Amino acid sequence: MLNKTLTMALSLFALAASTGLAQPPGSGPFGGDEGSRGAAWQAGRMARVAEYLELSESQIAEWQAVQNQHFEGVQDRHEVSSNVAAWRDEFRALAAEETPDLEHLGQLALDIHRAHESFRESRQRLTDELERILTPEQAEKFEALEAARDIAGHRGRRSARHRRTSTD
Repeated sequence: MLNKTLTMALSLFALAASTGLAQPPGSGPFGGDEGSRGAAWQAGRMARVAEYLELSESQIAEWQAVQNQHFEGVQDRHEVSSNVAAWRDEFRALAAEETPDLEHLGQLALDIHRAHESFRESRQRLTDELERILTPEQAEKFEALEAARDIAGHRGRRSARHRRTSTD
């Protein structure tokens, strides 16, 4: 049953990803400014999740409340994410030096690790809170969606980023 659900989730994910990549920038259902595209994307995503998980109206309201509460601190996470990118760049530049400052390299590595660990813990808290809303059957489908997300990397960025940096 889980294999069938996972296969279905991966197929849906692949279909959605391939149709999204086929659109030129600024076209399709999310054309317009960045804010309206983000809101439209989020609304569409919620509708697809609600349909796939067969959520009731009360579950949808609860789900949205949990997500809204979780994402209230999104600006802080964006700032930390920007810091992580800067730390990575600094780490690479420092590591490329003939005699790098090993103490500074170690501190950067710890900062990057701690930030990623914080992101993982935050995501796990969100997942746990969302699963509490679901019936056992819905939770099984949700776990398949999460597994597909993990396999693909966060919106496919992880694998693309690693391919790009491996050729540097």
